[in-house]
Amino acid sequence: MSQSRRHSAIEAFVNVFSGIFIAFAASQLAHVYQNEIREYLWTGFTWEISVSSNIFMTIVLTVISVIRGYIWRRYFNRIK
Repeated sequence: MSQSRRHSAIEAFVNVFSGIFIAFAASQLAHVYQNEIREYLWTGFTWEISVSSNIFMTIVLTVISVIRGYIWRRYFNRIK
């Protein structure tokens, strides 16, 4: 049985707005802990974003987005 239109719209809304929240939280954490991030996680990472740094961050955020979407899909399929 497939989702109703209403159920699909709610899932999409939750997915998008949770992504906004996660992106905001991640950027705030990156700002607060920028020295620690630079020192411990990305020793070669600079705040003057290079193409390689941009590609790396895009990959990281894409993986987070896929995981987030998967979790919401499983949740909404469970409650239908």
